[in-house]
This record gives sequence, structure tokens and C-alpha cells, in this order.
Amino acid sequence: MNGGAAASCLSISEVPSSARVEGFTFTNGNATDGGGIHCSSASSSTIAGNTISGNEAPQGAGIACSSSPSSSITNITNNTISGNAATATGGGISCHDSSPAITNTIVAFSGGRGGIYVASGSPTISYCDVFGNTGGNNVNFTPTEAGNISQDPLFADAANGDFHLKSTSGRWNGTRWVRHSVQSPCIDTGAPGSDYSGEAPPNGGRVNMGCRGSTSQASMTGTGLPSVASVAISPDPAYTGGDLITVPSGWSDPDGDPEDYDYQWAKHDGGGWVDIPAGDGRVLAASNFVRGDLLRVTC
Repeated sequence: MNGGAAASCLSISEVPSSARVEGFTFTNGNATDGGGIHCSSASSSTIAGNTISGNEAPQGAGIACSSSPSSSITNITNNTISGNAATATGGGISCHDSSPAITNTIVAFSGGRGGIYVASGSPTISYCDVFGNTGGNNVNFTPTEAGNISQDPLFADAANGDFHLKSTSGRWNGTRWVRHSVQSPCIDTGAPGSDYSGEAPPNGGRVNMGCRGSTSQASMTGTGLPSVASVAISPDPAYTGGDLITVPSGWSDPDGDPEDYDYQWAKHDGGGWVDIPAGDGRVLAASNFVRGDLLRVTC
């Protein structure tokens, strides 16, 4: 949902507890309260599995919760709230006379006035990652509930809207599972009682924080990177006019997965290694190099 830089992406008011907002992306909202989502007037809805990013508001740029009695609790669970900016209170979430229950949610990299800002009310916050928010992570309150962390969530590419979590065992890139050399601290650190059945194995028997938790795109439990004993280039020696072929051997994987490689060829330009745009396969076509080039391949 796109707010068109002129309103909240979504306003929720006086809805029953059965109401559920799930699986959306909220972006480009701009309103007085809640650039992404504004919950008000006894809203008891559940907000789950959403990406809320790139929104602005004086109060609650990501989500603003206001004017709800203690008997009306908004449940905010397994959301990724990142890169929103407030000018007054709460770049990620603001609470005014409201006490939402916030779980398994990432609130990160907010601009201005903190990640979660409590003006009034008594929110409960558990098993959340609140990190890197300008003006402080938790403002005007200190959460005492279990499971909260403040660590870089290690998004795949937040600048381009990819909030999948980096994983040494696999994170979804839109077409396939890819591995990283680092593991997000938000993997397998959601609430122990939350449903994780939608996550592909290895899933650690515990839900991930963030919008992909308990979904088929949840990043995998880290069990270690695969390794290869050696990588050769054929033919050897190489010669101009012929393609080059990568020959890896000695595959070992802690998960027991079959051999599956990503390749990247690079050329040394005298100052450092530069990836060859067409060199992302096992074979490097001869058109990509000339005699005397210094080449390498990683896999």
C-alpha cells in the first residue's frame, strides 16, 4: 500500500479483535499520525507479517497507536519496521494513550525521535529487535519483558527494499536460496511459543523475528557454510580464444546438502579485483578476457 506522500497508508479505528492486517508492504505514507499505519479509538486488530518502510509523520512514522483503552490491545507481531522518519515522536512506533502488545518485530534505522516512543500508555514489548534508531531505541520507557535484543538485523538489501535476513544456511533472494558469511541475530529468536511451522528446514524449531517469520521465505537456521577442498580452472594453462571452466572439488556441507555453487569471476584492473558482469556462471566466455589478464573465480 502506497500513501502517495499525502496520507497514512492505512487507518484502523473501532474494529473488532478479529480484524487482521497481514502480508502487506506499507510505504510512502505521510500523515500527522502514522505514516504507515494509524491505529486509534479502541482498535483491537492484529498487525502481522508486514513490511513498513519509507514512511514519514510527526508521530509514529511507521505505526501510531493512539486513544485506545487498556481493554483494546493492538497486537503487533512479526513485522519489519525500518527506515521510517518522524519529526516529533517515534520513527518506528509511537504510543499515545495506547498499550499495544509488540512481539517478534524488528524496529530499525528510524530517522528522528527514536524507534519506539511512549508518550503515554503501557505497551508490552517482547522478543523484538530495536536497533539503530536515531534519537534512541526505546524512548520514555524501558521494556522489561523477555527476549528483546538490540543488534543489527542484517537485512539482505534494505536500501532496495529487501528485508530478508542474511543466513549462512540460506535466505530467499526471489528465485533461489543463497548463503552469506554472516547470520542475522533475528533468526530463531522470536517468542518460543510462536508458530514456526511455515518456515523451511533447517528452522531451529523457533520462529524468526520480522515480517518473514513463520513463512516459506523465512531465512534458515545457520549450521555452517559449505566448503570445497580446491578450485581449478580449465584449461590450464589458459589461452586466448577458449572459454574458461571452473572445476571445484571436495564439497563438504554441515547440512548434508548436495553440491550447489554460486560463481563469480573477477578481473584485476591494477588496483584491485573487479567483478565481471557476465562472469556469474561456471563458464567464463573468452569474450570477457584477453591475453595477459589476471583472473580469479570464487565459488
